[in-house]
Amino acid sequence: HYPLRRQRQMCIRDRCSSETKTIIGGVRKVSQADFSETLDSLEYASREDRRKIIRKTLKTLRDNPELLIVYLDWAKNVLQDRKLSALVLGTLGNLGTKKAQKELVSIFKNANSSTYYLQTQVMNTFTLIKKPLTQNAREFLREQVQDTESVMSEGAAYALGTGAQNEPESVASNEDMNYLM
Repeated sequence: HYPLRRQRQMCIRDRCSSETKTIIGGVRKVSQADFSETLDSLEYASREDRRKIIRKTLKTLRDNPELLIVYLDWAKNVLQDRKLSALVLGTLGNLGTKKAQKELVSIFKNANSSTYYLQTQVMNTFTLIKKPLTQNAREFLREQVQDTESVMSEGAAYALGTGAQNEPESVASNEDMNYLM
């Protein structure tokens, strides 16, 4: 029994020491491999487990912004799945970073007519962003508002108005409100 117990003690010691090494300035660093494994588990998780995983994913992305690239690579592979696409877009909306907003614009533009639901989800996501809209996102939404032939025009106007409310004193928000009048 001794060699087995010794091996177990060494495993526990190694795990504890690696965890303390990954906490830097109160932020837990996560490896790309561990993060990828977490994302892959979303595809097979129950609804309740998905919620837990998404909360963990958001925290991980906030603490480790460099992992957004890994997240976006994974996201591109699951956007055709309606349930997972809603999770992907919701996560990007919750992050609200410049990179996340840029990716939302890209997803909308790359969606085709068979993925109308994806365009609708992107517009809905823009209305949920709590951070100020980037110039890129504003220009995109203004283009959509101008395209009166598009069924997305009203959603874009709503998203632009919501974005303006998030930062009511800014010059960009005043421009957006004047644009919508």
